[in-house]
Amino acid sequence: MKRRPLIALLAASSVLTLAAAPALERPARAQQATARRPRIVYLGVQSAASIDPHQLNAFRTGLSENGLIDGETVEVRCLWAEDHIERLRALSTEIAQSDVDVVVTAAADAVRALIAAGAVQPIVLAVSTDPVDAGLVKSLARPDGLVTGLALSSIDLAAQRIGLLKELAPSLRRVLVLHDPSMDAEGLEAARLAAASLGIEVLLVEARDPAAFGSIFAAAVADHADGVAAIASTFFDDNRARLVELALQHRLPSIWASAAYVRDGGLAAWTPSLADLYRRSAGYVAQLLKGVQAADLPIGEPAAFDLFLNRRTADRLGLALPANLLARATEVME
Repeated sequence: MKRRPLIALLAASSVLTLAAAPALERPARAQQATARRPRIVYLGVQSAASIDPHQLNAFRTGLSENGLIDGETVEVRCLWAEDHIERLRALSTEIAQSDVDVVVTAAADAVRALIAAGAVQPIVLAVSTDPVDAGLVKSLARPDGLVTGLALSSIDLAAQRIGLLKELAPSLRRVLVLHDPSMDAEGLEAARLAAASLGIEVLLVEARDPAAFGSIFAAAVADHADGVAAIASTFFDDNRARLVELALQHRLPSIWASAAYVRDGGLAAWTPSLADLYRRSAGYVAQLLKGVQAADLPIGEPAAFDLFLNRRTADRLGLALPANLLARATEVME
């Protein structure tokens, strides 16, 4: 079957260009006037709108810190599957058959699609939850394959979010904790224990259908929930506007796993610094381009964390943002 050039898929997909760069297909001419620049692809399973632009900007900064300037010393493209599995498979096949040097992604599904397509290029995880549990690497210390990068640990984060929510809403007694059953339940027990130590009861609810969100919140409030937290999930991310709307409607102080929720009106978010992870992922790209094998690059962990607060939401809920949290906040949205 005749292979379509990758540029055709770029035209069919939503493409975010970090800087002007040629198409990522194999060169048609044997001779080239200038030395070939290494080619890097960021493969997203969702749309460009689904990712905080600060993250890709941080990735670009990290590349520059390593002497990799898009359009000068390297070529970078971002490809988006737009939440369509067939498009993800098609993009993965085109990447596998092209002369791309390194692929960067933040999704296990993208890694699986690339491997299924026969990709032999090294893959850098800018962000991942648990690549060992997902079967992407053998161990964090020695990945032993094509995949390396950075991983989040959700064990303590859920518990830390409960503690921060208690600081923001001192009268908190029962918290609705939303859990996407398609995601790992790691961290839930730690969250229960942390809540219990603060005199807070956890009302854990599995949420898998956006149509049921309204009834979940209504039932929780009827059961005297006076706060809401959520275990990190891309499903929740896709539906964050509705979740934040319901939290505000029911006057529930809320804490989430990314800044986007706070920008939409959520009270707070506590998260590993995704921008820092994306910046550091560029260092992995640089090492791979120097010839280091992915199997020999240990999976890194978060080194920086971000606290986001929304003052307008706090005022709406009748809460005063504590001075110590304001001093720690990465950003306070007015």
